[in-house]
Amino acid sequence: VFRNVQRVSPTVCRSFCSGKSSLVNALQTELASLPTPPSLAPPSAFTLEDVPGHAAVELSAKQGEESIVVRFEIPAAMPVDTPAQELEIRFEVLIERKGKGSASFCCHTISEGYELDSIAYLASGDNPDDAYAGPNLDDLEDDLQAALSDYLIERGINPELTAFLQNYISQTKEPSEYNRWVKGLHTLLA
Repeated sequence: VFRNVQRVSPTVCRSFCSGKSSLVNALQTELASLPTPPSLAPPSAFTLEDVPGHAAVELSAKQGEESIVVRFEIPAAMPVDTPAQELEIRFEVLIERKGKGSASFCCHTISEGYELDSIAYLASGDNPDDAYAGPNLDDLEDDLQAALSDYLIERGINPELTAFLQNYISQTKEPSEYNRWVKGLHTLLA
């Protein structure tokens, strides 16, 4: 079964082992320089759920009969050295009323707030992947656009919340996951 196996010379092995040890040394140096990310409190109406090792984060709140969930995550291409207020974070606001369904508001942060990208209505039990994403929001009447904005503001989806999303990703979540990644690699290779 192993007829064409080639022997590895001791020189190749030493080269591999020294490459591994230089990587371990570089990881140790990186570990020693890693600061502890700050803990940031969410806006007062919301509870934060952040699972280490997961890119996604959730904020949740109850308001009357409504359950409000804000989902956001580390951008796939996290820009380096970008001020938090300039980060574009995509997020979803899911507002549910038991027995009446839910609405999914897809948004993204901008420098001082957010823009609403789409709104999907989901009847109870609907699959979100199959839902109609709604019309082009720019085609809606101005008063309907304003009413949608007011609706979200009344539920705490405002510039304070979007600043929290940007700060949390840039100051806490991404650095924490980076620290975890470096520690994991070091543990694996040391």
